[in-house]
Amino acid sequence: MFIILMRVYVGHRRTWRTPRHPWRLDGSFNLKGIPTSIRWENDAIKGRLEDHEAHLKS
Repeated sequence: MFIILMRVYVGHRRTWRTPRHPWRLDGSFNLKGIPTSIRWENDAIKGRLEDHEAHLKS
């Protein structure tokens, strides 16, 4: 088993909120909110934590 972590910059809020943002349209990611954590297995998305689900409580 191995783990890959990616940190990706999506731009300023105004840029990110555009429905045509490349990260929203990319089928590999299909992001709807940030932050998002995605779990892949065998090249398929098996789970994800999006937006409010991915925040850690302090």
